[in-house]
Amino acid sequence: MTAAATKKPKAKRYGVTNRMSVGRVLIYILLTALGFVMLYPMWYVLCVSFSNNVAMAGKGMIFWPVEFNLDAYMYVLSTPDLLNIYGNTLFVMVFGVLLSMALTICAAYGLSRKPKGYKFATYFFLIPMLFSGGTIPAYLNMRSFGLLNSLWSLVLCAAFSTYNCFILRNFFASIPDSLMEAAEIEGAGTITTLVRIVLPLSMAGIATIALFYGVGYWNMYFSALIYCNKRVNWVLQVFLKEVLISSSADIMGSGADSTAGMKTSSRTVQMAVVFVSVVPVLCIYPFIQRYFVKGVMVGAVKG
Repeated sequence: MTAAATKKPKAKRYGVTNRMSVGRVLIYILLTALGFVMLYPMWYVLCVSFSNNVAMAGKGMIFWPVEFNLDAYMYVLSTPDLLNIYGNTLFVMVFGVLLSMALTICAAYGLSRKPKGYKFATYFFLIPMLFSGGTIPAYLNMRSFGLLNSLWSLVLCAAFSTYNCFILRNFFASIPDSLMEAAEIEGAGTITTLVRIVLPLSMAGIATIALFYGVGYWNMYFSALIYCNKRVNWVLQVFLKEVLISSSADIMGSGADSTAGMKTSSRTVQMAVVFVSVVPVLCIYPFIQRYFVKGVMVGAVKG
């Protein structure tokens, strides 16, 4: 009687375990399929960029480079002024992120403390986000400041984002008020409280917003096209557009399937251009990825 009573719960437990294991396997299969769907496009771009264009003709999905060669990358990297253009892009991104983070942190911290005139300040930031002045007034402002064909115009035109400010404000507001009050009792001022208490506790949110700004500056195209017309002040995205246009013209003029041994085409060059522009961001992202989910979730939910 006792042995039979002990066997029934064990069989029930085994049944639950089997169902859980089957469900776990199905979840793994689903996640693997989703991962393949998301990662394969990037892998496909990489394979095409290292492939021979003639051998690629008529092929659909590929998983390895077809007749591996580096001609597309040699074409892109051999263009003049590439190092100068990379330097311009890094200048805009580094100084842009520093200025943007300084402005965003100050504004977000002030709004998180809800001072007098808090509602007016909130609408003061919110209305320009919904109703911008437009491209022509912005261009006239840059011209009046004498910043046309200057890299500082690209830094200043995107120096502040109300959306990022509100996310960081919510992150700062999630810090307990008791910490602020304890710091005030100990004699800490506003700047000391911000630097020594708020910022160390908000590294996840700060890293997330810095990533947003960094990617935005790195991918800046339209503003660079408007404010910087001289080649010496080009940034990477404008340069890559020029490379695509020139490669298409050169290859159409010579013929992609000519007997001269042309192994590149506008397609392979385009894929190489994608990786030339994406690799620096891919190298930075793993170092701040651990802050990303936490920073977005806390900043977006808590208020």
